[in-house]
Amino acid sequence: MLRSLLPALFLPCCPGCLKNHSGNRIFCTPCAARVELLQPPFCPRCGYPYSHGLDCPHCTLEPPPWQCAVSIFPYSGPVASAIRLGKYGNHPWIFSRLGELMAHIAREFSPRYILPVPTARSRWLKRGFNPAAILAREIACRMYNSPVSLLGNHVIRTDDHKPQAAKSKKERSTLPSDTFVLRRTLPAGGPILLVDDVMTTGATLKALSLSLATDVPVFALTLARTL
Repeated sequence: MLRSLLPALFLPCCPGCLKNHSGNRIFCTPCAARVELLQPPFCPRCGYPYSHGLDCPHCTLEPPPWQCAVSIFPYSGPVASAIRLGKYGNHPWIFSRLGELMAHIAREFSPRYILPVPTARSRWLKRGFNPAAILAREIACRMYNSPVSLLGNHVIRTDDHKPQAAKSKKERSTLPSDTFVLRRTLPAGGPILLVDDVMTTGATLKALSLSLATDVPVFALTLARTL
């Protein structure tokens, strides 16, 4: 299933190498050839590559508050370059194109609601957009056979956080319990699909999942994952 996404990876400038290309896909042909997919087997809970087909040791000791997390790509190569350019080079269109790819996987969860990981107000004011919200919007637009609702204003992020990439390993491993605050009652039903661009330790998704305080199934989908 994941392998079928590769043909869709091909705008005037390739975000993987910044060279011009004439194709209608996001990456130029050389960069598309370098794109890797996260390969199974995975831990069925956190999605980390794990060879035993069971929960990884970390999830066994401390089960995450979601049913399943999936990342499509490792955070490396052209995908990592595209994400960095989109975030720090002010190119939100990159996330629109990458969100198209995520819809293929999102359909497997059959979500009723999609919740993008909120960004802090200060970061939104600086950047002008939330990458996770763009990804979530593109996914929602492509859930053709199972209409979904975006929960864009139900949760806020309270901390003026440093980017995960700028944190130490210890800082990335946990977030304060009040990082996310539920400000609107969640609608009845489910399941809920959390969407973000990059998963590092899973601390952000964990804090967001716990803030929901819901009994409906919660899943997580990220574009990439650091390994």
